[in-house]
Amino acid sequence: MLFFKSRKLISLILSFMLLLISAIPYGVGAAQAGKGSPYVKVSGGLGHSLALKSNGTVVAWGYNNFGQLNVPAALDGVTSIAAGYYHSLALKSDGSIVAWGYNNSGQSNVPAGLDGVVAIAAGLDHSLALRADGTVVVWGSNTDGQLNVPIGLDGVVAIAAGSHHSLALKSTDPLLPGDVITLVS
Repeated sequence: MLFFKSRKLISLILSFMLLLISAIPYGVGAAQAGKGSPYVKVSGGLGHSLALKSNGTVVAWGYNNFGQLNVPAALDGVTSIAAGYYHSLALKSDGSIVAWGYNNSGQSNVPAGLDGVVAIAAGLDHSLALRADGTVVVWGSNTDGQLNVPIGLDGVVAIAAGSHHSLALKSTDPLLPGDVITLVS
């Protein structure tokens, strides 16, 4: 039991570090693409990877056991990507989300009417969206409470997903560190 709890703690710490790294604007830090590179963002799932090209299209490679590499035809205008364990998400410039791949828990069923999205994240079998108004929408599996968004949670500026948990960074002042809200049971 102690081993299981320490694995969850390590997972939470790593997710928090990824959340902080993801808050760095594109073009800053070691993860930026080389000058002239056609790729602007990458994301990795359990056995597959995604790359966002500067022209707004997505390239996928790796293990395709559940269709996670089957990028929808004519998908363009993409501004961000997220790879879950066996599913993939793309955020389009109009604030809508396209999802494909494994859907055992509804993680690829984007909620109807979801719009105004500015960021996405994908976990083991759940997905998150951050709306422009600072609210968070989650869908998919809730086996460990990863979909339990606290009532009244707003003012969120960044999100991240671990395998069985979700994170939201809340800040009221962009110059000060925010509060990290962990969504787990």
